[in-house]
Amino acid sequence: MSANTTLQRPPESSLSPAFAADSVARLSNPDEHVVVLGAGNNTRSLLEAGGDRLRGVVRAILDDDPLLAGTRVGGVLVSPPEAYPLSDVRRVIIASETYQQQLTHRARELFGPQIAIEYGFDRRASLAGRLSECLDLVQSDWPRQCPDAAWFVADQLRQTLDERLSQTPNWRYGAPRQLMEFRELCETLPSDFKWAGKRFFNFGCGRYVPHGQSLLAVIAGAAGTLATDIAPPLNLERTAAALRELATCAILNPRRIPGAPSSRAAVVELLERVVDLDRLAMGACAAAIDAHRIAYRTESIYDADLPGATFDVIASRAVFEHLPDVPEALARLHQTVRPGGLVYLIIDYSDHRRYQNPRRYRHWSHLIDLDEPTYLDTNRLRHSDYGPLFTRAGFEVLSNEPCDVEAVPADEVARLAPRYRSMPPDELAVASARVLLRRAG
Repeated sequence: MSANTTLQRPPESSLSPAFAADSVARLSNPDEHVVVLGAGNNTRSLLEAGGDRLRGVVRAILDDDPLLAGTRVGGVLVSPPEAYPLSDVRRVIIASETYQQQLTHRARELFGPQIAIEYGFDRRASLAGRLSECLDLVQSDWPRQCPDAAWFVADQLRQTLDERLSQTPNWRYGAPRQLMEFRELCETLPSDFKWAGKRFFNFGCGRYVPHGQSLLAVIAGAAGTLATDIAPPLNLERTAAALRELATCAILNPRRIPGAPSSRAAVVELLERVVDLDRLAMGACAAAIDAHRIAYRTESIYDADLPGATFDVIASRAVFEHLPDVPEALARLHQTVRPGGLVYLIIDYSDHRRYQNPRRYRHWSHLIDLDEPTYLDTNRLRHSDYGPLFTRAGFEVLSNEPCDVEAVPADEVARLAPRYRSMPPDELAVASARVLLRRAG
């Protein structure tokens, strides 16, 4: 293939002209064993853009997803790495800009640190690519004895990234997510439930908008709220902006919030008693909020000073899978919820690495090697484990419904640790659940 070969780029492709003009030319040696790592949409776009000439150079596509084995992407067969003669490979193409870091790491893991890697995009043309290059360098060349200057610069980089990311209008900060989560909570509560006069505890409220669900509960009529998390808010200025956005949504369209007053004037009057919108506009989150009705504390459930039999509703989203002692946490919640009070839980049983690299990790991946530390300290409890724990803690289970289900293929079941291998397929398939409990009395 000559260096001036022209590739027709599909509109959705991230294939760079530099790759077409330069990198592909270096793959023209028919004796060089070339594979593509990762069978995603960018790989398909790359092969379609390269046409028959590029497909004639690429021997295979390697992907860890067993469900893709034997399929074809862009006319090239997809194979699992363990079934491929890895020692023959001399060059690897990576087409995914999104997963470039994970795929680069995987390539070096499979073929060794010296493997030649071609990227189907200009890594230096995007922030993701430049950061990925920097991470490559740190992972491969970080010295055993690191000079003070390197530590200082690395620490400054970490702080800067934290700051810049927290300033980005990320979806985690947005009002739509807060409204969606509150609506899901309200739809799960009994149909005759009313927020008026109730006390609400948001356990594990997160670092992005820790006061968000509390504000919505107060708008719906709650008399008081408490939110706690083990980590402090990531950025109080961004939190203030998100709360102001939520308050604006409530004023403009009260119907988006279950239980809210139907009158805009009533919503404005209510908000004036609990938040100062002018101070929120200046980013002064703590000073803008009535800390008696919308309280927040940074603390662990195990160390929290919680009042007895106080809260009418407790909500916890994607927290229980991270707890080292679930029975103790349930006991603490049982102690602080009123008799007849409700506990709403979303529990994510899955391997959380799948949110970073869904091609490599599936929701059951952490159930294979139990000696491998879990990402974010997930506890590997399954859906069927929780029912008895709820009952022993003194709760009545009103509902315990799977909300994310994906069957585990038979060949993957065979790889699981014995405890999980013996579970029924329907049980293994549950990746997350929505739970509603009630304290007896």
